[in-house]
Amino acid sequence: MSDRKHEILRKLIQNGSMTQTDLAANFDITNRQLVYIVEQLNEDLANHHLPSIEFKRGIFYSHPEQGQLLMVSRKLNEIVFTPEERLCVLQIMLLTSDDDIFLNAIEIDLQISKNTALGDMKRLKSLLGKDDLTVRFARKCGYRIYGDEWSQRVKLMQAISIIYKHYGEQVTTELLGQWHSYLEITRNKIQSVESYLEIKYTDEDYYSLIYFVSAILVRVKHGSLINGDRFDDQPDIEQTREYQALYMGNDEFTQLPKQEKAYVALNLLSAGVRSRSELNDELSIRLSNALWEFLTEFEAKAMLVLPDKKNLLIKLVDHFTPAYYRIKYHIPSNNVLYNKIKSKYEVLHDFVRQSVSPINKFFGTEISDEEVAYITLFIGGHLVDNHQPTVGQKIIKVVVLCPNGVSISHILAKSLKKTFPEFMFYPPSSIREYANFIMPHDLVFSTVPVVSGKKVYVVNEILSKTDQINLRKRVLQDVFKVNFTGVSADDLISVIRKYAAINNEQRLKDALNGLLISDERVRPTEATSKNGLIEQLDRGLVTVRKAGAWTDVLNQACEVLVHRGIVDQKYQNALLREYYDQPNYVVLNQNIILPHLDPDIYTQKLGVSFVIIRNGTTYSSRRVKIVVLLATPDKVSHLNILYDINRIAQDNQFVKELTNLEQPEEVLQALTNFLEPE
Repeated sequence: MSDRKHEILRKLIQNGSMTQTDLAANFDITNRQLVYIVEQLNEDLANHHLPSIEFKRGIFYSHPEQGQLLMVSRKLNEIVFTPEERLCVLQIMLLTSDDDIFLNAIEIDLQISKNTALGDMKRLKSLLGKDDLTVRFARKCGYRIYGDEWSQRVKLMQAISIIYKHYGEQVTTELLGQWHSYLEITRNKIQSVESYLEIKYTDEDYYSLIYFVSAILVRVKHGSLINGDRFDDQPDIEQTREYQALYMGNDEFTQLPKQEKAYVALNLLSAGVRSRSELNDELSIRLSNALWEFLTEFEAKAMLVLPDKKNLLIKLVDHFTPAYYRIKYHIPSNNVLYNKIKSKYEVLHDFVRQSVSPINKFFGTEISDEEVAYITLFIGGHLVDNHQPTVGQKIIKVVVLCPNGVSISHILAKSLKKTFPEFMFYPPSSIREYANFIMPHDLVFSTVPVVSGKKVYVVNEILSKTDQINLRKRVLQDVFKVNFTGVSADDLISVIRKYAAINNEQRLKDALNGLLISDERVRPTEATSKNGLIEQLDRGLVTVRKAGAWTDVLNQACEVLVHRGIVDQKYQNALLREYYDQPNYVVLNQNIILPHLDPDIYTQKLGVSFVIIRNGTTYSSRRVKIVVLLATPDKVSHLNILYDINRIAQDNQFVKELTNLEQPEEVLQALTNFLEPE
């Protein structure tokens, strides 16, 4: 089955049903091409005695059993790799093969023309050149990669992870086909390490470790050894139980040079597990202090107080134990959800990125944006309110499976709990753990197809509002036989389109879905759709005045919100008391004063009062010309607004232009022009 067919079937299974137009647009193909692909899929499904994809009134319908087709092993010669994937395959071939690699072998193995193969080699040279690696051709030995061994292994690890993630065990094994014995030796060693350390590696890292560590054995056999000088704390690594575990038994690992044992141990230390031993006391204390400073800085940047911050700190310390080695030695994190995390938690990610300087200082290097994305997941998950479900007469028990690591598993589980508060959820499990799962359960939510005697729903790792509402409808229809005939976002859009022009249909659909699932059962607490400063302001919420004392300005800003019913008199009295002494922590870049009160203490709705004082007001011995009073009902609803206010505060020229305006309408237009382009 080709990749496109594979992904179309996966998309259909994840959504249950999709219109022909939406499905074709999702893959940038025509309706005619889509129909042809679905016909091919139905042939494949019939060959495996699985139900066909149905098409009724412009909508394709899938069946959960069709996910079994995604688990059918594919062979290397059955796959048409994308250009990016071909570069990964080439790196694996060149860095692990015992044979000389010539152009004709590349053409045959990848089923491409000579010109395509030459083009791929040119692109590979450019890619590797960024890491000071070179690809050279010699008549006697064909193509080879030259350069620092450490850098070569980093590229090899990335390539193996991508191919395994996309194609699974059989294809990855075929690429390392002549090293089957090493794969078995490595699998046994990693399982013995798990037993010795009393841990379980996550599915994602368990399989990646098998292939990558096997490839290390291949590199060592070829005489390509790591430079021991790259380890500035090799003695510390040699004291770890991971390193000591490599001496157990009598296999290739016990015969490795010390620097190679240290390198293998480093990869074991960097792998994701559900529990592991701690760093040494000094490092652990320094790491805890750095993370506490980070959380404090994040609270200041995001203008919120993190609930149960100590518990969040413990989770971050647990995460950064393996990340310590990964970051210190620049081992790639292979965060396959990086783009999804940035998209889902765009604003939150930006505040986290602004706050990581204490972590950078601890590691002595700037952590990558992929590592920042992991932290964003932790904080995003922590901010999701985790209420206990209402217990009914029939309790549906649910298992959540996710091979992508503990943090992503918990984010997914919390999102599902929000979507299905009626259900009881077991703690997230890995695919390997589920093979031995004996607890009674009714449903399985998994990010990959899995064999189960129960109903399996394949879901995205990060659920959008649309995903949530579609999934809830499908599951409740299946479980309780409820026939949903309510209004959908698509129904509303079809009506709106008749009477008004729609500038951005996807954003409108997201917003409508947000309304449709905004009740307490599935209320999304993270700020995922754009609800920024412009969306909150109108002429009545913008005030322009020539001058005024600080207390007068603050009182006027608050009166506007009191009049709108956003805050009450109790809030106003507390605000005037809180900011009577003019604290510095609410001044953004010397340009904007941003007073606010804790929503856990003072009741408030989401709202903004924007005040410009053309001649400025004196605040803590400085003249400031903009005051923005920000009210928020919870810890996260205001983040998009705060993000926009921060952008304004950082642009001195725009602040100067803004404070020269005289009318509220001019201010609104200027803000719109400034914020909308992004």
